[in-house]
Amino acid sequence: MRFDRHSALDLLADALRRADATWRGGEIVPWDDVSEGQQREWRAVALRAATAVYEEVSADSPRVATD
Repeated sequence: MRFDRHSALDLLADALRRADATWRGGEIVPWDDVSEGQQREWRAVALRAATAVYEEVSADSPRVATD
């Protein structure tokens, strides 16, 4: 995967997809060779993961009071 051509969400989606393929012992193919439907599915997984991380980090961060 070329890092200069894809969004952060695509990079996370590709990393998760590759980790899944490695875990299952499957073939790892370049992101650009993955079907658009599979890319959409992995983007949805990546978005859920990023949202969960954001919510966890936000909950642990001290809030700044604005007056």
